[in-house]
Amino acid sequence: ERAVLDALAVDGAFATVLLDELTLDGDDSDLPARAVADNLAYVIYTSGSTGRPKGVAIAHRNVAALVAWSQQVYSQADIQGVLASTSICFDLSVWELFVTLAGGGFIVGARNALELPELAARDRVRLIN
Repeated sequence: ERAVLDALAVDGAFATVLLDELTLDGDDSDLPARAVADNLAYVIYTSGSTGRPKGVAIAHRNVAALVAWSQQVYSQADIQGVLASTSICFDLSVWELFVTLAGGGFIVGARNALELPELAARDRVRLIN
């Protein structure tokens, strides 16, 4: 919403698209396709157990391969209710979030897997990875 954007005082460093102000005539053929498999998806850093932390660049292709592999290993029924309790700073969260959503499953979020017995949606959890 425009009022929210104005209140944030965005400095122009980011491209901003306000969906409620976006008008498309139904023909999206003029929109440039910019995403390719080699584009950077995220960077994950090691803990530095060797004394020096290192960043590892993960491309979209790697995440797509993880999703494809997981869909062969896990059935759709398996991922209907995945507990997501891993920090998003850890690579396992990519599995919990993207594999689950790409397969049509739903995520039951928790700060810690040990909270499962107290979660309102505990009976909906079918998989803890």
